Amino acid sequence: MESDTILENRPFHIAFCANERFFPGLAVSLHSALLNITKGLGVKVYIVDAGLSDESKSSLCARYINRPEIEIEFLDWPRKLFKNVKVVNYHISSYLRLSLPELLDVKHLLYLDSDTIVFDDISKILAELKASPHPLAASPDWETKSPAQDSALIAKHAGVEHCDTYFNAGVLTLDLEALRDERFASRACKLLSELGDHASYADQSAFNALLAERWYELGKEWNTPSWAFDKQLENKLPSILHYTNSAPWLTRKYTPAQALFERIARDLDVDLPRPETSLPQSCVNAVILWLISPLRFFFHLWREASIWIKEGGDTDRRSLNIAVYWFEYFIYGPIKIVRYWIRIRMINNPSFSIFTG
Repeated sequence: MESDTILENRPFHIAFCANERFFPGLAVSLHSALLNITKGLGVKVYIVDAGLSDESKSSLCARYINRPEIEIEFLDWPRKLFKNVKVVNYHISSYLRLSLPELLDVKHLLYLDSDTIVFDDISKILAELKASPHPLAASPDWETKSPAQDSALIAKHAGVEHCDTYFNAGVLTLDLEALRDERFASRACKLLSELGDHASYADQSAFNALLAERWYELGKEWNTPSWAFDKQLENKLPSILHYTNSAPWLTRKYTPAQALFERIARDLDVDLPRPETSLPQSCVNAVILWLISPLRFFFHLWREASIWIKEGGDTDRRSLNIAVYWFEYFIYGPIKIVRYWIRIRMINNPSFSIFTG
């Protein structure tokens, strides 16, 4: 089914939530999305403003001043709705997508995290939601497999402790009308006001608790974490790349995903708040990290054992998983460093094609 035949409502609605710290990511994500959308489609962009500067907002709008088919609107976030929400380990901007059904009087919407990059026509996934009976479409999370793994207490409270599916909320297509009908925003905020300190992943925990087994599953290529891209042997681009572990405009990692973001930011003339990563220097840093990886392995192994003893054998295995990561990092580190060097040089080569549009 062609995506442009099912998108009968105009314009195409896209939403982001961001603060000033995430502005470089927002600029890259928005531009990549607009480069990968059905030609001739009007686009309305909503940005829930969690602390963007006037200068950043003006510069973003100026990019599209000669694109009349693109309209950008900045929205204030509803403080009353989030008044009692327990914000733990995250900025409030990580919770604000919960408010989209109440903020926007539209039926269907695509939401993107500000740390994503789009490489495929995003109108395809909105078409998939419209053809399904569910209020939300998303990709399965690559690491967390169930609401109970996220938070056993929240899963039990919501009655979904036996659910074995779980999605990542960084890329969502939403039926806002259906979510409004079930008062989703207020119910989610109520849940997080009561048990928010048990939510491992901010509002994603609430999304999965309240919409368990009521979401349409998109292919994993529509929300591929940057670490999975780094594990590839080649630079094959997913439909959407998601920087789940770090903000690449703030960090300076020796990875292909980092190099890809910097190449795109450079091509799109998006300023980064620090110098670009030096390939030789980052390679040296990777070698140092490899040398200390055994210490990290033993630390997390000791931590897992301590939790196991304290809890009587009942653990979520997170420290163990981290220990395994550092063990593999030490074993395969030298090969990985060489492979990364080759891939990064390919990404930085002007002949490497990123956007076809």
